[in-house]
Amino acid sequence: MFNPKMTKQILLCCFLTVAALTGALNVSAEDSPAGSKVTNEYDLGLSQDVNRQRTFQPASGRGSSELLGTSGGYIHPYISLTGLYSDNIYNASTNEEKDYLTTISPGLMLAYPGVKDMHGASFRTSNPSPGGLVGERASSNNFHRFQTSLLYQADMESYTDNSSGDMDHHRAEALLQFNLKGGVSFDLAGEYKVSADAFSGPALLDEYQSDLLDLVIGIKLGRRTELDLGYSSFQLDYDAIRNGGRDRQDTSYTGRLSFDILAKTAIFAEYQLIDIDYVFQIFPANEIQNGNAGIKWNPTGKSSGQLKIGLSSKDHEDASLEDADTDELFYELQLDHSFSTKTSVDLTGTRRLAESTVAGTNFILNNQVSLNYRQKLSAKIVANLNSSYSRDEFDGLITVGSVTQEREDATILITPTIDYLMKDWFIVSLSYALSERNSNFDNYDFKSNSVFLRLTGYL
Repeated sequence: MFNPKMTKQILLCCFLTVAALTGALNVSAEDSPAGSKVTNEYDLGLSQDVNRQRTFQPASGRGSSELLGTSGGYIHPYISLTGLYSDNIYNASTNEEKDYLTTISPGLMLAYPGVKDMHGASFRTSNPSPGGLVGERASSNNFHRFQTSLLYQADMESYTDNSSGDMDHHRAEALLQFNLKGGVSFDLAGEYKVSADAFSGPALLDEYQSDLLDLVIGIKLGRRTELDLGYSSFQLDYDAIRNGGRDRQDTSYTGRLSFDILAKTAIFAEYQLIDIDYVFQIFPANEIQNGNAGIKWNPTGKSSGQLKIGLSSKDHEDASLEDADTDELFYELQLDHSFSTKTSVDLTGTRRLAESTVAGTNFILNNQVSLNYRQKLSAKIVANLNSSYSRDEFDGLITVGSVTQEREDATILITPTIDYLMKDWFIVSLSYALSERNSNFDNYDFKSNSVFLRLTGYL
């Protein structure tokens, strides 16, 4: 009998094997004078981590033929050593603990054929996000017939005084894209991750494994019209029994019809169905339907963006939770602009429904905005300022102490970073991070200050 879960695992394993055997590979980042870009896995306000799973992406231009005597692709092995100090390592509301964290992060980024301006990390996953993906997976239009890539990174963490927080994190991400004659394209991505949720008070690590398989089929219906059909599967498994209630399987189906109104501007209509099935039903199984319309533009080489807006509907399978069903306004905004070769800014904003992380509540209504500013100070020095604000509203009453009410959290994150390209193959990064959460329950408040120094070498 057809087993979706087993088939997904087989496809992902085959996909990773094919990518690894294709030849010498590369995944290069957007061209950066310091040769690095940090991709933060932190999904603000939804209990993800601030400093974990940062992806180093080396500058383009050096092929595997220069390194290993091969041809046709690019290869970028790298390793980072990070020292971090935090004045509140557990994100505790009281009795904060200080500590030092050392992280060793070896990684390998590969692609075949070699495409110098190909994005390495095309998507992010987050456990509370329905379907697993945070926002829309970025599409790549810079391949002609075939493209494959592979990213692997480990983060081996060791605390000086609190060894109970030590853990090795792993992430493997693969991508396969090819075009057929007749205007049909296939875009397949997969990710396997071993990690843990961020600390929220002095508690044990909430370790988990997650895997994502995402397929998009593009069909050209005419010179200006395209139909995209998507299928996605996300599986989440926590190690500890205390977190078993959050284990789930998400299945997503997406259809999008787009029309080019100008050479580099398109309008679209989209529908998405996400079925969320919890293993033990401690959290309620439900179904989310997203219907939206939007516009995507890239009129110049300096600016690009996308805006989608619509309605998000959540329906619970349990008839007794009918009062918890909801219809909410949904939107997603992405803006990128380069003022010059030295200055650029990215702005993202979203309003969305997310899966709850607190037993007894039905879902989270999340509003989030992020602003990332990048300034090239010299040929070797780049400054980045990342700032985010998030507001979470939990549906359902909970009791903490003598107070019973619906929980509401507001979280900010501000992270300035300086990257210094000391050598062509060696980068030094210095960063400060302020993260603060204010909740209507004092027990969930926290404020932490962190400073880290990262040394990265690559081929």
